[in-house]
Amino acid sequence: MASKKILLKYFFFFFFLSFLILNWNKISWIFYPNYLLRVFSFYLFEKPKIEKESKTENFAEKEDSIEIPKIQISVPLIFVNSETEISKALDRGVVLWPGSVKPGEKGETIILGH
Repeated sequence: MASKKILLKYFFFFFFLSFLILNWNKISWIFYPNYLLRVFSFYLFEKPKIEKESKTENFAEKEDSIEIPKIQISVPLIFVNSETEISKALDRGVVLWPGSVKPGEKGETIILGH
């Protein structure tokens, strides 16, 4: 009976150790107390920001440009008639793919940029 208890202790020890090693990328955050403090403080003390403007209003402000306020980008939207004009138009801004719909309209919008 005592030998079974010792074997079970070793089994659980090596099982736990192998579990930690094989899953380290997924569970390593548990061992960083600063991470847990940041997560809890975010949920306890941060208040969500409410945007007053709707997304459709942003399109009406500047029709021929794309704005991404989160990363502070505002570039002109260039309309082309054929695929051969795309590479030249990319030097002036982002390009709306020929045949796709404008942003904010119903359908698929394809915008190219670099």
